[in-house]
Amino acid sequence: MKELFKKKSAISKEFYVLFVLTGFLDLIFLFEEYFGFRFPQMAIYVYYAILFLIDIFSTFFYIALLVFIIKELFKKKSAISKEFYVLFVLTGFLDLIFLFEEYFGFRFPQMGFFQHFYMDYLLTTSIFTWCLTYSLAQVILTASFGITASFNRLSCIYWPMYYPKLWSSWRLFLLLAWPFPIITVYFIHFVQYPTTFALDDEDGVMVGSYADPIPTFQSWFIVFLSHILTLILVAILNFLLIRKLKKVSIVESLASQVSKTEITLSKFAQVYFVIILICVVDELILCIANEFGWIAAYKYGMTFYMAVESLIIFFPPYTLMIISNDVRKMFFVFIGLRKNDLTVPKITIRVTKTVI
Repeated sequence: MKELFKKKSAISKEFYVLFVLTGFLDLIFLFEEYFGFRFPQMAIYVYYAILFLIDIFSTFFYIALLVFIIKELFKKKSAISKEFYVLFVLTGFLDLIFLFEEYFGFRFPQMGFFQHFYMDYLLTTSIFTWCLTYSLAQVILTASFGITASFNRLSCIYWPMYYPKLWSSWRLFLLLAWPFPIITVYFIHFVQYPTTFALDDEDGVMVGSYADPIPTFQSWFIVFLSHILTLILVAILNFLLIRKLKKVSIVESLASQVSKTEITLSKFAQVYFVIILICVVDELILCIANEFGWIAAYKYGMTFYMAVESLIIFFPPYTLMIISNDVRKMFFVFIGLRKNDLTVPKITIRVTKTVI
């Protein structure tokens, strides 16, 4: 440009005026590409990378915590209650299986990885149909366990004398097994429908669903409805729990029926309510987007659903570490981050005679 403004320039203006104009337009186009297409894509890839790293760390953390809790459960004089942690361990195993299945059947395609494998091979088999149906069934199962966990906390505070008996033997089996017939029927019904991937040629994202939009809508609607029911039931249980806790006073005693840790774990159900609320909002967006054919909204809704799933899977161990000081200290001793100088407080509950 400086040469063009000289009276006796060494370059010809006829060509370089066009060159400069083209250069400006190219720079504007590049800027628009980054903020209109490439920057959002880069942001999504950064989101995938961060989520993957968090999942890797959280998986090892979850496994270590499960090993610690299982060892404690097999001790004769364990510092943790079997009534709650048997449910925690079962949920943990199912969550980790679900996470591995999700990366194989949902997240890698959503990230645009292994396109030829998924489009050319996997769709020719029934593997993806099983993965998709299992994934949706597992989401319903996880919500059902949230109801069970909330009832566990409620029964601990309402009936501290009967609580150990309620959560043992055949009663424990029934309390843990009641969701399985429901998800079995769900799985058998939807696994018969063929599945497909909707490929986005711009970014390579593959969104898996049933080939027919009717079972796609029905399957997601049932998941959404199950989470709505879970939200209502957990809200009711939390209301009763909080109301009861206001009438409970903590006193020290050598013969404790319910420890301070058990009362602290009541916050577990309250955190779950917030998590399931976030999940319901995203599922509502997915159902609406699928019904009206909003492809972009459905794609980005599924992208965000990956983070929602990670939140559902990993909120139990992180919540437990935050709200339970005793378990956190014992776990740090177990993994070698703290010396074994712990004493377990003997704390019980005195319940007022007020009838609710």
